[in-house]
Amino acid sequence: MRPYRSIGFIEHTPCLNSFDRIDGAWKILHCKLGAEARETERDVRRAQLVWGVISVTLMATTTANAVDLINRDRTAREITINHSDGRSETKKVGAGQRIADVCGDCVVLAATTSVEVKGNATVKIERGEVSIDGKR
Repeated sequence: MRPYRSIGFIEHTPCLNSFDRIDGAWKILHCKLGAEARETERDVRRAQLVWGVISVTLMATTTANAVDLINRDRTAREITINHSDGRSETKKVGAGQRIADVCGDCVVLAATTSVEVKGNATVKIERGEVSIDGKR
């Protein structure tokens, strides 16, 4: 590539092989805009990657310490859940229904029994009683 003197805003750029004065300005402008577009695309991809890593990390940490609730009875049951932060809620669990992510650390109460659960566990309801299920 031969060196070229600057004429106004037309200057030599390494992305041009040869050009004349008429459409040289367009080629230079196009080359510079292309480089800027590549930088912008790279920044967008980098931001998408960072947000992807953040969202996967959040999903993994929230589901890793979640208690599931499964009703193995043929009738619907009403269960009270006492959360570790002091909140209390009552849920109706249908026959054969599974509710995911009920709590992370709580006490689950049925009519006659209660069980304290923490972390990655499944609470099962059988014959109206709650117990910790070994299967996840």
